[in-house]
Amino acid sequence: MNPAITQVKLYTGGKSGVKGKKSLFCLHCSGEAYGRADSPGWMHTPRTPIDPSKLQVLGKTPGADGKMWVALDDDSEQVITVTAKGVKDYNAGPQTTEEVEKYNLQVHSVVMAGDHSYTVMEDDGSVPNYHCRLDDETGKILEKHPVLYYSESGGIMEANLQFYVRASGNSPVVIRGVSSAASSAGTKITFWSTNYFGSFISTDITPWYYPTMLPRLYTYAEAMATANAEIPANKVDFYNPLTIQWRLYSPDMKVHVDAGTTKCPVYVSLKPPITGSLYRTVVHLACSKPGATTGSDALAHTWSFFSGQSVTTWDGQPLTYYKAELAYLNENVPDLLSPTPVTRQGDTQYSDGSWNTVTKNIHDGNCYAFAELLQDSLQVNGVDASLKTVSPPSGSYEFAVKNVHFEPGFGYPINFPYKTPTPQDGISGQNNTNPSTRLFQYHVIIFSSADNKYYDPSYGVSATSESTYINSALMGVDDGSIHWKTDVSGVYIH
Repeated sequence: MNPAITQVKLYTGGKSGVKGKKSLFCLHCSGEAYGRADSPGWMHTPRTPIDPSKLQVLGKTPGADGKMWVALDDDSEQVITVTAKGVKDYNAGPQTTEEVEKYNLQVHSVVMAGDHSYTVMEDDGSVPNYHCRLDDETGKILEKHPVLYYSESGGIMEANLQFYVRASGNSPVVIRGVSSAASSAGTKITFWSTNYFGSFISTDITPWYYPTMLPRLYTYAEAMATANAEIPANKVDFYNPLTIQWRLYSPDMKVHVDAGTTKCPVYVSLKPPITGSLYRTVVHLACSKPGATTGSDALAHTWSFFSGQSVTTWDGQPLTYYKAELAYLNENVPDLLSPTPVTRQGDTQYSDGSWNTVTKNIHDGNCYAFAELLQDSLQVNGVDASLKTVSPPSGSYEFAVKNVHFEPGFGYPINFPYKTPTPQDGISGQNNTNPSTRLFQYHVIIFSSADNKYYDPSYGVSATSESTYINSALMGVDDGSIHWKTDVSGVYIH
């Protein structure tokens, strides 16, 4: 008798007419050799298991456990032929559908995690549920949001994955994610995980309906993948974005299928942040210029956004200083960064005890908002930054910021010979060459012990001492009334 050849016709499934997509299959192969019958009749024929090393499946030998992993085209018919080398009479093959496991998964979402990770809020204050989310059917990215890691003492990135499961079995598969875009430091990251998807199927099944109202059930599986190396230690970095190609591999790593691509911005700070205001723009100002290895380097990189008097949000929207009148200015970081106008209580109280409301000018702020913005951005990298107030001398009400025009006054008092000054072109504010006023009762700036300098983010100027700042930025003070002088020696910073 000639050696037997067993065949199984396998329909791989998938979308009809969609070519080029593959699924991962695990074929459980086995065989029995037939000996000579002890007596007439086939029922007395002895049968012995065939060593898997003698089996040939699709031209290859399965593993010692009889498993053979293959990547096959979706929506196709495959003829699986199993032969037993050196065996005369036998029966072999994956003979039932239970002996063929199919893995067809699409990444649904990824949430970046790890001991060194921090949540980054969008500028509207919202906290995203995912760092990247994909369409289950098409694999198209629907949303992507940033995450922050700190690099002090390294740290490992983790990715909590959720897969949309079209088909899966109970054999272990290897999940591998490789970043296709390196960071500024030239660092590529590979993520690894091994899971039994059969034991990770979510019990939270959400019904979905075709137009015919026939129910279809979505099923999800979860896995956690860990990076193969630590974040480069003690260095600011920015993956813009971290692009990861996810694949499912057989345990022997000989075959794989694509499972989707995720993208999300990843910021890396120098040290753990010492501010809770981790808005996206704040973190962007801190980390989007990578390479800093010291606090003073990080400060310089962040300050470069302000020193050009053209600071913007992470997506390029200009932040303006005193474009509107005082009542319409945002006074803190959340309001300044909000992508929509905010409404706050005004300063007029009505007879019934209620207050008026004022809708603020979008992305337009006063000195306190800009000082807070710089302070928070520096503190993302663990850099010391404290708010300082510039105040007029005792007995004075306001001081003038350069430039203003003084005209002779009333001749008294003799020490204040000028009228209230009128604004002229001078120091530009952020994205505004002519701030709506140059006369102030106080002004808020920043002092950092990282380099012992004063920083005025509203105007983009810095100074090495109090006197240097005062003399370079200010032009005069009043006497508490309408009389002015150009001597600013009494102005102080506290």
